[in-house]
Amino acid sequence: MSAVSGWLYDLLRWAGVAQPTAAHLQQVVVKPVSVVVIAVGAVAVSWLGNRVIRHWIGSVARNAAARRGSQRASARTSTVTVMIANVWRVVVWAIALFVALETIGINLTPLLAGATVIGATIGFGAQSLVRDLLSGFLLIVEDQFDIGDTLVVGDITGTVEELTLRVTRLRAADGTVWVVANGEIRQLGNKSRGGSHPSTHAAAPRENG
Repeated sequence: MSAVSGWLYDLLRWAGVAQPTAAHLQQVVVKPVSVVVIAVGAVAVSWLGNRVIRHWIGSVARNAAARRGSQRASARTSTVTVMIANVWRVVVWAIALFVALETIGINLTPLLAGATVIGATIGFGAQSLVRDLLSGFLLIVEDQFDIGDTLVVGDITGTVEELTLRVTRLRAADGTVWVVANGEIRQLGNKSRGGSHPSTHAAAPRENG
């Protein structure tokens, strides 16, 4: 049986409390309080990080919109802000969960081993999906095109009708709707930018994973 230790246990033993009672109180009182403290800390860190992200990126959005006179730039940056804030919250709460489990005495080694195997299996099967999502995120952040722009993507020429994290929807001149996975966009040209010489302003090739 492993020796019990902790500030409450030591304090109770110093006060003359019997060893079994002190050990029991250490287990019953300190661990729940520690979990509550971890949860409160996670809430505080999540809230603070969210405020910093929104303030920092919001400032960038306002400056970009003012320079370009484009409401689309502000809307795009707001979308990215929400995405980053959500990722921040997920990371903070995942860390808090693991710390709390370790605090209450749960052995994380088997859990982490199982999660690694499952994660590797899912990751192997979802590589293309992850690539599409990452490419869509970069397309939005880099402002490579807007809804309504005319693009040349490989052999396809069409007007952008929709842009999501996973796919870009183009409508060709003959009415055909093309749905292009963002991860498959290796090189594109934007005919709607560059004033009177749109053909000279094609975007540089993009290499994705």
